[in-house]
Amino acid sequence: MKERQNKKWKEDAKGKLYAICPKCHAQIYGLYETETHHFLYYVMPTKGYETYYEVIKRIPDKRDRDKYKCPMCGKVIAKSIDEVKALFQE
Repeated sequence: MKERQNKKWKEDAKGKLYAICPKCHAQIYGLYETETHHFLYYVMPTKGYETYYEVIKRIPDKRDRDKYKCPMCGKVIAKSIDEVKALFQE
């Protein structure tokens, strides 16, 4: 039977959880989550030759979902919540 290994969370001197970015090596306290959407618009011309746009539906783009970026260098450093947790653990 495989033994479960408990990992410790990385904490700074004030007790705040942090991670080290594998790309820029900065100490970070959180990540940016990106999610790209495509939009389905309803487009209608108006009397003043202007165009009226109304968002009908947001369609998630599966290719760019769940990417977590470093707030310091802006590079993707995790692609799942499990990878994010691993960054914050020793």
